[in-house]
Amino acid sequence: MDYDKSRLGRRGCSLASRAKSNKEEFRMRNLKRVLSLALAVMMLIGMMVVGANAAGYNDFTDKDEIVNKDAVSMLVSLGVINGMEDGSYYAPTQGVDRAMMAKMISVIMNLGIDKGDLYENTPTGLTDISNSWAKGHINFCYTTGIIAGRGNNTFDPNTGVTGTEAAKMLLVAAGYDPAVEGLTGSQWEIKTIALASKLGIFRNYTKPVTDKLSRDDAALLIYNALDIEMIQKYEDGYALSYADHRTILSAMYGVYKVEGVVTANEWAILDDDSDTALKTGLTTIYNADGIFSTTTSTSVNDKDSNVKTATFEVSTPVDMLGKTVVMYVKKATILENSTVYGDAIVASSNNVIETGVRVTGGTTKDDDSLASLLKGTGLSVDKYTEYYHNYEEVAIDNTDTSDVMNVRGAALTVIDNDNDGYVDYVLSLQKDLTYVSAVSTKNDTTTLYGLPGDDVVDNDEIVTSEDLAKDDVVLVVQYGGRTYVEYPKTVTGEMELFNATSKDPSKNYIKVEGEKYNEDELKVLSVSNKNTIKFVLTDCATATGVQFDATYDFFLDDFGNILAYREVEGAPTQYALALDSAYSINGLTTTGQIKLLLADGTSKIYDVDMDATASKFEAMADDNDGDTAIEKWFKSSINDDNAMDAVLKFMGSDDISQVGKGDRGYAAGNLVAYTIDEDTQEVTFQPAGLDLGTWVNGTSTTYNVNGFFAPQQPKTTAILGADLEKGDVDLIYTYGGNYATDHRGSYGIDEDTVVYYYNGSKANVVKGYSAMANLIPKAGSGSGIDQVNTKVSVVAFDDATDVAEVIVVYTTKASFGSEDYLFLMKTYNKSGSIYTYTAIDEEGNVFEIQSKDGSSVANRYAGALVTYSKDGDLYKLTPVTDKYYAGQPAPTSTDTGADLGMIVVDRTDYVKVYDFSTAADLDANDPEAVNQTALLDNYWVRYADKALVIDVDNTDYDADTAAETEFTSGQYGWVVFDESKKAVVAFITDTYKMEADVTPGGNNDGRDLLASVVVNDATQYVPSAGYSTIAKAVENAETIKMNSDSSQKYKIALTAKNLGNGECWGNAGLFGSKTAALTGNVTQGNNALSGTTQNWANAGVTIAEGNYIVIEVNNNLVSTYYAYTFVK
Repeated sequence: MDYDKSRLGRRGCSLASRAKSNKEEFRMRNLKRVLSLALAVMMLIGMMVVGANAAGYNDFTDKDEIVNKDAVSMLVSLGVINGMEDGSYYAPTQGVDRAMMAKMISVIMNLGIDKGDLYENTPTGLTDISNSWAKGHINFCYTTGIIAGRGNNTFDPNTGVTGTEAAKMLLVAAGYDPAVEGLTGSQWEIKTIALASKLGIFRNYTKPVTDKLSRDDAALLIYNALDIEMIQKYEDGYALSYADHRTILSAMYGVYKVEGVVTANEWAILDDDSDTALKTGLTTIYNADGIFSTTTSTSVNDKDSNVKTATFEVSTPVDMLGKTVVMYVKKATILENSTVYGDAIVASSNNVIETGVRVTGGTTKDDDSLASLLKGTGLSVDKYTEYYHNYEEVAIDNTDTSDVMNVRGAALTVIDNDNDGYVDYVLSLQKDLTYVSAVSTKNDTTTLYGLPGDDVVDNDEIVTSEDLAKDDVVLVVQYGGRTYVEYPKTVTGEMELFNATSKDPSKNYIKVEGEKYNEDELKVLSVSNKNTIKFVLTDCATATGVQFDATYDFFLDDFGNILAYREVEGAPTQYALALDSAYSINGLTTTGQIKLLLADGTSKIYDVDMDATASKFEAMADDNDGDTAIEKWFKSSINDDNAMDAVLKFMGSDDISQVGKGDRGYAAGNLVAYTIDEDTQEVTFQPAGLDLGTWVNGTSTTYNVNGFFAPQQPKTTAILGADLEKGDVDLIYTYGGNYATDHRGSYGIDEDTVVYYYNGSKANVVKGYSAMANLIPKAGSGSGIDQVNTKVSVVAFDDATDVAEVIVVYTTKASFGSEDYLFLMKTYNKSGSIYTYTAIDEEGNVFEIQSKDGSSVANRYAGALVTYSKDGDLYKLTPVTDKYYAGQPAPTSTDTGADLGMIVVDRTDYVKVYDFSTAADLDANDPEAVNQTALLDNYWVRYADKALVIDVDNTDYDADTAAETEFTSGQYGWVVFDESKKAVVAFITDTYKMEADVTPGGNNDGRDLLASVVVNDATQYVPSAGYSTIAKAVENAETIKMNSDSSQKYKIALTAKNLGNGECWGNAGLFGSKTAALTGNVTQGNNALSGTTQNWANAGVTIAEGNYIVIEVNNNLVSTYYAYTFVK
């Protein structure tokens, strides 16, 4: 907002409204203090630091110990101060000798440049400086009369400098004539002290001026001297200064001091209703008196003195907003382009109060009021005081106790930025507690649950030093268009005692681990996540609050108050899918076993701790009133007397003496929560607490409510309502008592979701959306679909976001994407019934596996490609058969699998895999060469640009990774491909001699299968032989002349030849351009050539100039391609 003119009567002229003489005296004193020390240090450190690396002010390890921060900051930017070798600033208590003083003054008087080498050989007659490191600087100061010698042609460079000696040197450097001013002879010291004191060189110097100087002392005197006016000449014994009142700082460096209140920077903008900030590296300051300082020693022109607001290229932290800062700038023609030296420094004129307590409006009689907070500080508010919440201005009545300026736990900053006793700004910064509900690397976003507005935040708008992960509990605040996120401090322990009886909330507390903590008033946005609960001290006396003898994580605000808590639990719940189960009773002993498929893909039979499991079932029944899900399933309340019966019913038995004999495996298909005893390896389990879906009867494979699914328990049966695809998707479902669509919803699926598939007897598991099933058909999309629809059960990962932790999909139609393959090398070992193989996986890793699958006579696993599952530590192997060969249908777009055969490189990114027999297809004259005429038929084309090609024959058995190679014609082996027919990995077992390409690539290298192409029942085109690839056909496309220049419909009839060796079939496709034709697929969505003639476009198809028709004709599984393009 713009400053109100009436306000400027006080605040706008706040820096000018004091008595003029007092103001000028204050400013002169302040300016000289800042500038003097700055340049003192500039010279001092400039000569005293040897070989230190250049560093910024904020890089100094001892910056908190630096008193004159503004001075040092500026000088660092000027390159005068570099710091010490150890990264610190400088040792302020060490002494300064005459050589050091000469160096400092020499650098000052040479425009801040070290010109010691230039004066190294200047003749002075001094006899004791030949070996001095500062010889050139001494020569300069001696010959210019700034520093006199000791007599007898000596300088005494290693002797310490007193305050009066240093003052004389500085006076001469500023242009004062020692002879005229009486700075020589027996009275030199008295005269020097008098003049230096008059000019302010000894200002703030509290030690005897005749004592030896330390570095800090020298810095102070030099700093004071830099702001005295320089002497141009003497007239009639009087020293005359320059007309422009120049000082050493402005004369030698052109640097001026600016001062003003930070009203905007890269973090936020005050006096602005929008949630914005300046660009990075910019700061705006405001000063009603003009931002350029004007003192008796420094003047600026009238135009500059009237500049009240300016934006400079300098970064300032957010906590400088509202405060007066000092900066040093070298002015440019355009003020905003001025160079800023150093960092902006908070000026001494600021009076700041910071607190984290509750503050409201009201008078001094009100305990929480701002008036009470300010009482005794000399500060007060008035009608010009501005109030902000998270850097957005808010309307506050400072007399109304119901107006809350700050809640307990938020950071309140009260600022009087001009030392006039009136508060200019009251800033409240309030963070909230929430948690990270999702992190998407795909979208580069982070979801912060409950954030006002959109809680999905782009990562480039988040400012944090944390490596945020899902479920992290965080503090968050938003301002200036950014979201700031940090981890809260956490205390873990038990409540030892609490007091909630005092009328003064600040005196109520909870004691944890021997420390007392108060309750704060910040918000918790995520009350549902992991039982993170807002801390309310009075709740400690109830069952809903913190309890004794329980361990909690207590989340603290920035002031050490407790914001929220959550109970520390044991290990997270583990889920598995039951594959089989049974119990047995022998006398008084009941035993049981359950086979589990774990989330990592391993399956194993475990002994069950029956008593502990019964206790779990009883605990699920909760209050034993018969209304819990497990009691409805059991059709009775569950207690200590019958909990074991519930377990037995859930598992089933094969015992002849038991009811339900032959009905083992009741638990199969159910998701269970389990723990494993590390010592006994026994399992304790219970049915999973499902958020969606029902428990099942594992003895039935028919998916209906009355058979397989337990009706209405624990939730209504859920039906998959949409295809389940790869990607960051939702699992869409419907449910109802009789499958009526009376409710519809969805659960999110992310990279951590575990997905089980179960078809009534077999199961599989994958983790994350990227590994999920490629497609599960819906009702009506194909025959053989599960009864009614595919069913699902879900355990929700997070009730707040409905992201699923575990899903069970009940279906017989699941497509699992590419199977997991292993290639088993030929050499193996056998011990008892266990075979040990060396396996290579699809990523080229080489390792040993053990399996009971094998044959001692003719091993059909070694040297084979297999799929596998795990049963404990053992692998269950299934050899892969080659189903893609002559007489079999071509793979569809969703088929996956492995193709065995002879490999021929077709194009840069493609290979062909031919059926091949070493007995029939090798050259009779050369058994190491391929008879290429045998490879003209029966092949499949695979896209192979990114396939991993493994050289099995050259892989060592003890290697960690397999040898790799590239596709070349003549290789023989397995090519594993995905649903897009792209080759993923190839296992090459042999290599034979072969020409580079079976079909060298000339024109018409395909078969002659197409008899004619007739356009509009009139024009007939008789093609010659076709081409072996689409690309060759398109590159050699024949032309069809259009009837007119504009696009129109054409009727096209295709006639295939009758070869007498099986009918031809095929497809044709229309493409808009040559590029589209080269990359197109004519096998999708086109009519087949069934028989000898097909009217491909009987009703006419609209064709424009430059369109292509590509025709595929297939005979005995060998395709030949033709192409036509339309021209005017």
